[in-house]
Amino acid sequence: MATNSPTELITRARRSVPLPKELDPIGAALTRWNDDLQPPLEPPVKKPVPRKGKARVVPPVQQVAAKPPAPPPLAMPLLTGAVQQRLMAVPRRFNHAFLGGKPPFTVTLALAEGQHAGTPEVPSTWTFQVGDERVVSSIIDPATGLYDLRVTDAAGATVQARIAFVAAQPSIDTHDLEDLPRGIARVVAGARLANMDGGVWRMEAETRLADEGRDNYAAALMAARLLAGNSLPDPLLAPASPPVAAAPIAASSAPGAAAR
Repeated sequence: MATNSPTELITRARRSVPLPKELDPIGAALTRWNDDLQPPLEPPVKKPVPRKGKARVVPPVQQVAAKPPAPPPLAMPLLTGAVQQRLMAVPRRFNHAFLGGKPPFTVTLALAEGQHAGTPEVPSTWTFQVGDERVVSSIIDPATGLYDLRVTDAAGATVQARIAFVAAQPSIDTHDLEDLPRGIARVVAGARLANMDGGVWRMEAETRLADEGRDNYAAALMAARLLAGNSLPDPLLAPASPPVAAAPIAASSAPGAAAR
């Protein structure tokens, strides 16, 4: 039985029943992306070589509590780009993750100024309190229009971006995915969605992949790439490539943000 692990996808030689040949490029791409997302290995610690002769008594060193390192600056790489992101304006789970900053966080999604205001039955503003996990995953029912997304951390740093909730549903070409395992087909469909219409659906793709990633490692891996602001080519069509720098549309008030 096929699973969604990239390791499983490329170990055909160890299986009695070969996986479809179409899975080879997908497995290879997922493995590369998995390696890219791993933290760098710490250099090995060299142990001192004891000297011959009389041992020298070394006085005990007083242990000083190490100050925890400062978190990286608050950032939303997924929303830093030249195109405004779109989400479907339907009752849905709003999945949004961000990086860095000092917890706890306040996340606000509000109808932009000048847009048609909501009603008590149809709210136009949502506020979420978020901790160390740096993830919002809540049900919302947005109307169509422009919304401002703002994240503020405990130190007062803020990042924000404007997104659009739209009624038009994107049409994804999945004609060549019918013979793939369902989980992998949904992953490849997510990659295609992320690249449609010049990249305006990247946030929608990340949301869908994050939902799928609850029990699908490959989907979680792709969602993490999008969250980090990395490219997500179609594994069946092109190898992974480094992200292309673009003019930012997300603003930040984090210390030193102007210099970055």
